[in-house]
Amino acid sequence: MNEWYYAKQGQQLGPVTDEVFRSMAASGELSPADLVWKEGMANWAPARTVPGLFAAPTPKVRVADPYEVQPEPERPAAAYPQPVEEEDNDYVPRRRSQPRRNGLVIGIAATVGVLVLVGIVILLIVLLRPGNPRTFSLGVNQKYDVEVEFKAGVPVQVTVTSVHDSDVDLFVYDSKGRQVVFDDGPSKDARVTFTPTQTQTYKIVVWNRLLDPRVMQNHRNRSNSCTLQWTPP
Repeated sequence: MNEWYYAKQGQQLGPVTDEVFRSMAASGELSPADLVWKEGMANWAPARTVPGLFAAPTPKVRVADPYEVQPEPERPAAAYPQPVEEEDNDYVPRRRSQPRRNGLVIGIAATVGVLVLVGIVILLIVLLRPGNPRTFSLGVNQKYDVEVEFKAGVPVQVTVTSVHDSDVDLFVYDSKGRQVVFDDGPSKDARVTFTPTQTQTYKIVVWNRLLDPRVMQNHRNRSNSCTLQWTPP
């Protein structure tokens, strides 16, 4: 008859019969970590080492959480589409355009655009600059004016010649509207000279003047074609 000894809290207890020993293990009075011994054993050993004393632990069954995101099952390799081999051995893949080349093209286009714009501005300046000499027509008692910049200390000469025998007069004003010089003689032509005291824009006025009826020259009151010229240009 097997009799078992066991130790709890540092005290040796027993002996108990094999039946009682197994009943204690089943009820939990004897834990797997408690040391036990019976005759024939070389040393004390944990109770869990006794074959058949404790039932094998039941594996825990994991209950799936309905809100848990389940990983997508891995598809077999054969399910993925396989690459199709090119039959044309002469196929050459298209090379993508280089960002650096695109930037260079954009830079060249921008430079050309700026040069074209500058050229247009220069052309407009040339076209809009007062022509010298310039020809125009004036009706009776009509005026024609043009603004020209003259440099300080550089002598200026302005002349106007006409086709018909009307009274054409010539006036020059500074940038503040003050009269600088004039020629209001009865001739169809006129001329003035002066030396600017400062560089500024001057207004040149040509007037196909209406003659006073008292001079008894009404036949001269007519339209005229005039040519205006100044130096330096």
